[in-house]
Amino acid sequence: CGVGWLREDFALLCREFERRGARMAEMVQVMRLLWSGEMVEHHGAFYDFEELQMCPAVKEPIPVIMGGMAEAALRRVGRLADGWIPPELPMQQIRDRILRIRDYRRDYGREGEPLTVYAMPIEGGSLDNCRRLEEFGVTHLIALPWFLYGQLDRKPRDYLGKGADLNLLKDGLRRFSDEVIAKMNEG
Repeated sequence: CGVGWLREDFALLCREFERRGARMAEMVQVMRLLWSGEMVEHHGAFYDFEELQMCPAVKEPIPVIMGGMAEAALRRVGRLADGWIPPELPMQQIRDRILRIRDYRRDYGREGEPLTVYAMPIEGGSLDNCRRLEEFGVTHLIALPWFLYGQLDRKPRDYLGKGADLNLLKDGLRRFSDEVIAKMNEG
């Protein structure tokens, strides 16, 4: 989940753009209360309800993965989320933000809890980059292999959508599988 960035969306819904982070933080708390399957009530700034119970309860915890790049978003991830999914970024920025999230998690007494990070590095998902990202704390790589092995003068629409070159896509997937995935568990 993410708080959103387009002020006009909030205006259409008659909601305060400036309070979107606080609204989302309260919603995460409400969802987790409801997921417990217990009788719960909530009286907050944005959501207010008397005792109720969600039935059936969820069988396993539902991870909350948040996006965002601003300092407030990183702080919210540290306080509330189980994971972080940034937009495409340079690897160094991914690393720096993971370190900041870890600092926030420590501040909120959550340093022992696992943090899932889904990242798509601008530099691509080469084997060396994958190993470095893993050292940084990235747990899941978002990879677009057809871009990694494509020609730099091609546009994204040449790889995806109507008229895409299926052989180019398959070649990128095969090469990524051979050059990265197959070698990830090698010494």
